[in-house]
Amino acid sequence: FDGPTYFDLPEIDGAVIMQVSERPIFGTEQVNGASYVSASFEFAVFAQRGGSLSIPPITARFGSKSAYNQPAVQHKLQTKSFKINVAAPPGFTAGEVIVSSNEFNVTQTWSPEPGEARVGDAITRTISISAQEVPAMLLPSTNFSKVKGLAIYPKSPQLNDKTDRGVFTGERIDTVTYILEQA
Repeated sequence: FDGPTYFDLPEIDGAVIMQVSERPIFGTEQVNGASYVSASFEFAVFAQRGGSLSIPPITARFGSKSAYNQPAVQHKLQTKSFKINVAAPPGFTAGEVIVSSNEFNVTQTWSPEPGEARVGDAITRTISISAQEVPAMLLPSTNFSKVKGLAIYPKSPQLNDKTDRGVFTGERIDTVTYILEQA
């Protein structure tokens, strides 16, 4: 290989596809007596509805050299398209956000801690949601409802994805500041 491999990921109606890890698994193969180096990449499809999903071809772009001192040859290859069938969970209502994970965590912090407050005081509330094997962009948003006597100033959410030793985790952090307008 002569540099990184790039992928053109297709848009999928009813699903999101993403590359799980940036680092490939390298191997070697013998084909008709010739030795080749291979690189395997992992992708995940996150269905957003039940039923049949058509996965279009994924295009891979990379360069290779037949020898160290030779110029690179550019390649553009495609996978075959395929279909998958997705079963919606029992009781699912179309349009609901469902997160399926073996580990799902929600935490809430307040600054300052709840207690005595006066008109004009600001209180910041942070809600963090994390789930294994779910990208942050698919985690549900927090709805900060209007409350009489409070001004509400939500920040844009922070979305973080990380892979640690093969475990993929998505995290969404929603923060809002409340200003007390009435006693």
